Amino acid sequence: MKCIEAQQMVKPYIEGQLSDRQLEQFLEHVGHCRECYEELEIYFSIYETLGVSGDKEEEDEYDFKGKLERDMKNSRRYLYLRKAYRFFRFAVLLLAELLLVITIVTAIEMKGEDGSKGTTVYRVIYGRQGNIKIEPVEETDGETPDTAATAPKDRSRKTQDMAEEQQNTETGDGA
Repeated sequence: MKCIEAQQMVKPYIEGQLSDRQLEQFLEHVGHCRECYEELEIYFSIYETLGVSGDKEEEDEYDFKGKLERDMKNSRRYLYLRKAYRFFRFAVLLLAELLLVITIVTAIEMKGEDGSKGTTVYRVIYGRQGNIKIEPVEETDGETPDTAATAPKDRSRKTQDMAEEQQNTETGDGA
């Protein structure tokens, strides 16, 4: 920003009429340019003396330089909060759009033959288990599929009979 542009923004700055972009450029320039800062300080003092700014603080009534510094600090804080708000708003909107896309894609995938297990979300959460086909295990000699898988294959009939008798006595059936 050139000094002429900054000096034309002094009055709008004091009256609070600058846009966020103009305010940021103005504060940046005034922070580095001594001549423009002095110009701002003069106009700020005049506005404060005439009571145009609207601030009626009795303490530090004639500390125009301190008031100007506080005003510039508040303007910088305002700009920082506006940027943080815009970033947060952008992040929330982006997250909402992402969730919407995931929901639509999942709804489309659920119409397939695998149902919910065929969706990308299911595969991401539970791994690739959605594509594994579980084969039923056949029962052997009255055992459940769980015990058939873990029981040794060469188990004798006598051992099985003893295990059944022990089970019956524990349950109270007693043969």
